[in-house]
Amino acid sequence: MLNRHTFAIFLGCLLLQPSINAHAETLQPSEAEVLGISLQKYQRSSVRKHLYSIGGFIQAEKSFRQINYDTFYAWSRVRDTYYIRFNYNQAGRITSVERVFRPYSNEFDNNFSDLTTRRVAEDLAKTYGNPIVLRKATGRYKSYIWEDENVKIEVDRKGSDPFGNVFIRYTLLKNDPFQVATR
Repeated sequence: MLNRHTFAIFLGCLLLQPSINAHAETLQPSEAEVLGISLQKYQRSSVRKHLYSIGGFIQAEKSFRQINYDTFYAWSRVRDTYYIRFNYNQAGRITSVERVFRPYSNEFDNNFSDLTTRRVAEDLAKTYGNPIVLRKATGRYKSYIWEDENVKIEVDRKGSDPFGNVFIRYTLLKNDPFQVATR
């Protein structure tokens, strides 16, 4: 039987022990990939080719002939995702990617509870380190941001509504959304 003093020392050792993730190598947001697509290297044609080759996505009919965006609905690959939208500039470079999650997800835990920004951010924090945390909707939920000089990653809810769908948005800060292709 442990007395209170011994238990306090034992608990203190457990709490002060470095976490498993403390020594893990974290990536910079500029090294971000979405479904195996390197945001810095891929362009419009290579994004479409990559998603067609891995399968499991249906391109929205309205985005077939568009040059500024592509919307892909998840069919069988990432079932926790409602859709993924790639925005491009006129030159075909990716300017932003938005992955919108379904309201509930068994990807993270198998209890079919509502998906929260915190659960998505905890998964990204394993890769990118600690985020900047912002309180939204008068403190009803939190949004999370990772940023470097090239890429900004944010986890938030649609319309900053506490009941909106959770999304991850990757914004490439160096790619001008109004750049025009030169011949």
